[in-house]
Amino acid sequence: LTLHVRYIQANFPDFITVITKLQDKEIDTSLLNLRNSFNQIAQDDFVIIDRLAILLLALIITALVTIIILLLRSQRENIRLKSLQKELEYLANFDTLTGLLNRNSFNRALALKSYKQPTLLLININGFKHINDLYGSDIGDYILQSVSQLIKLPLFDTYTPSYYRFGGDDFGVLLEAITEEKAYLFSETVTQTIKNHLFIDNEIEFDVTVSIAINSQEPLLENADMVLKHHKKSASEPIVVFTEEFGLKEQIQNNINILQSLSSAIDQKRIVPFFQPIVDLQSGRIVKYEALVRQISPTGNVIEPERFLKLAAQTPLYRELTKMMIEQVFAAFESEPYRFSINLSMRDLLDRELMQMFEKLLKNNPKSAPRLEIELLESENLSEIDVVKHFIALLKSYGCSIAIDDFGTGYSNFSHLAKLSVDTLKIDGSLIARIESDEKYLQTVQTIVRYADALGVETVAEFVETKETALKLRAIGVTYGQGYYFGRPGPAILQKEIVL
Repeated sequence: LTLHVRYIQANFPDFITVITKLQDKEIDTSLLNLRNSFNQIAQDDFVIIDRLAILLLALIITALVTIIILLLRSQRENIRLKSLQKELEYLANFDTLTGLLNRNSFNRALALKSYKQPTLLLININGFKHINDLYGSDIGDYILQSVSQLIKLPLFDTYTPSYYRFGGDDFGVLLEAITEEKAYLFSETVTQTIKNHLFIDNEIEFDVTVSIAINSQEPLLENADMVLKHHKKSASEPIVVFTEEFGLKEQIQNNINILQSLSSAIDQKRIVPFFQPIVDLQSGRIVKYEALVRQISPTGNVIEPERFLKLAAQTPLYRELTKMMIEQVFAAFESEPYRFSINLSMRDLLDRELMQMFEKLLKNNPKSAPRLEIELLESENLSEIDVVKHFIALLKSYGCSIAIDDFGTGYSNFSHLAKLSVDTLKIDGSLIARIESDEKYLQTVQTIVRYADALGVETVAEFVETKETALKLRAIGVTYGQGYYFGRPGPAILQKEIVL
């Protein structure tokens, strides 16, 4: 028996050998019960394994579906964002009424030196305000649209023409490498074409004045505009050409006077910050202030920055002015609870000495730094993107935030904007000022708000001058408002609540 058992165990290791004194029938019954028990265990294991497999499969399917949904949602969001970008790029570069390029496109063309020898024909409709008042804005718009097409003369085609509406009733034709004689002849053709055109069944008649700024005389538009205004006051000829001698002596002397006055103001510490409140449109509470530079004359009069800032930027006085402003603003808000903003230019960011001073202020004012917002002008060409990104990273390390100022009217480089990690878009006041009277501007602002929402940034509307405008901006989702309705810039930091 022992040999049999060993043989079975050696050759059949999976078999269970049972030695018992039970009878065959009892053995059969016991073995049957044992087999059934093993079968039940195996079946239960299979059920458990089967359930685990189903659960695992369900989890895998759920994960895949979730990933697909997130990818589709991200794709839709990217498509929506790109659509908004295209819409805003169009609004930033084209006039919505006429479809012509706008002033921003003109400035960009000159900044990029797209025209090596540019000549500008600046075309102004004579008496347009009277036409608009007499016949209404619909007829006025029709006139503007008609003129925008009439200035596209085939004879311009040889000279790489670009056509612009600069705003109001001012149009422009930018040409490449054209002689003064040709430009004058073309201007005569423009004036005759418009004068001879039949508007509204010949019921409306008007003519235009053309100012010509030739080749490399910069700034082209300002020169053409200056001579146009001067010419319309004193002459009846429809065409005038800007010359270098025109007003040059007066302009030089005026600039000298402005810079001398500014230099004295810096020495005598008459450069001061004024503060304008920025209000939460939902609560009506003042949440922050923008610091704006002002020059105080020896007699105590306030001189607006438009009088001196652009000229100062071309001189070493600009650095001193900026340093004085920044230091005073930090001192003013050291004990105030409000957030505050300072405007900096691309020139400031590239000024190493100024930036070192600025970082020192951030280190020495750890409580103020998280409340500081730096406003960068969108109208500047932020081509030094690495410098800007480095500066923003520095600010963020101290808890500061970033705003893009005058958004909607500048270069609108959206690829740069997406890289800059901005916190706020400040919608340009020229758009806000017209939302009550022109639906197109309201639609533009709504598009900017949707774009800001897609980026996850806040919005500030500038130039809010009435309660109606504030309520309309709140209704379309603008975060904050700034303008005379909430408070004019002043030397004191106001503390009040606005009831909308």
